[in-house]
Amino acid sequence: MILPTIRQTFLVAATFGAALEAGSCRDAASKLGPGPTEARANAVQLFSALEARFGPLEFDSALSAARLKIARSALVPSRIFRDSSIWTSDSGRARVLDITGVPLPGGSYRLAIDGNSPPFNPPATYHRRLELRDIGRGVYEWRARDELAVGPIRGSDLGAAITAIFMALEGGGGTLRTEQREILARTSAALGRLYTLDTLAATPNPDGATEVFVVATMHPRRLATVLPHYAKYLNKYVSPLTYSLSLLDADEQRWGEATLRDRRFTFRFRVAGGNLAPMSAPPRRIPATLRVRMSLTAKALIFRVGFRDLLGDVTLQRDSNRSGFTATFRREPDWILPLLTERMLRAPLRRPFMDNGAELTFAISDSAGAATLATRAYRLSVQESSILRFLGKLGSSAISDFRAGAEREADQFTGEMWEAMGADVRDMIRDPD
Repeated sequence: MILPTIRQTFLVAATFGAALEAGSCRDAASKLGPGPTEARANAVQLFSALEARFGPLEFDSALSAARLKIARSALVPSRIFRDSSIWTSDSGRARVLDITGVPLPGGSYRLAIDGNSPPFNPPATYHRRLELRDIGRGVYEWRARDELAVGPIRGSDLGAAITAIFMALEGGGGTLRTEQREILARTSAALGRLYTLDTLAATPNPDGATEVFVVATMHPRRLATVLPHYAKYLNKYVSPLTYSLSLLDADEQRWGEATLRDRRFTFRFRVAGGNLAPMSAPPRRIPATLRVRMSLTAKALIFRVGFRDLLGDVTLQRDSNRSGFTATFRREPDWILPLLTERMLRAPLRRPFMDNGAELTFAISDSAGAATLATRAYRLSVQESSILRFLGKLGSSAISDFRAGAEREADQFTGEMWEAMGADVRDMIRDPD
């Protein structure tokens, strides 16, 4: 319901955690290619693509209008299904919107409605296909696929860098905070405008694994003078947010957890031999299938809304040319909703978890002679009802506030973060003698 809040907050939070980890090891950056020259070039293109796509954006007028309509009608799609001004194609019960993003001279980035999928060259070229299907009897299904070209870097290079990060965490000991400040000075400064790093600890365990514990606190007031709309938005919608996530295997062993409460993010996991390890069992290889358990509550007007114990089946993809995961949600969580809405529940809130369930995929894939693509895809069905209209109204104020100044400032903050991180990583990679 408050997707802008979740998108911006957890993108930055996850990046912050990754930045802290990367700060513990110069060797990780050198793994981004088969040699220093390739690693540096890959890093430049990767971070330039991320900076461009997730920095300040320009929208053509048709897309600006379509985005607003879709955001307001996401839970009641019948309002827009027959609106021909939105879609690039339609066939019977299906509507499709194609969006293309390209970097422009001067450092700007433009998103526009375009029915022609672009060639993914140069890096930062982006394509989004959004599909809406009328299943019948008030049920609609959303499908989306986002693809971003990130240069010639391969999934195996990123995998090697992550392994090096984990290896560094195992041997980091008490030097982690010092290395984080020194090696990632620009990244620390960019993120330090909003976050403080309260704890960064790596503790060796008797079984050979190392427990990693990270705590960071968000301070929206720090941005009040430079990004006032974003600061106000974070304080209003993100500060009251609570969140928890745990990764579990078939034996209910935890493989990591993250929480957010009172503006404080915590991350806890264990590593051994350059890989994740279970939290309370001897180190072993992570299984190909896991389960994710999530809970979230947010403030909407005078209400608190959210869910408890949302369970998803996670399948890891570890092919030679593709790495990522797919999470599928087939079980309805316990909803946290205003008391007056209880009589409106029943089937509508169960619908996304019926049949094949809801699905979310993140992956990076490469192939010879083509740009490497970072991909996100999701599938979600909704059944129109009074409860969804009610929830849509609760979220409309958050969407309006986000679009009215906060969105561009949020993109500015995120783009500057990627720029800083790219510069730091590039400088870590030493040229061959």
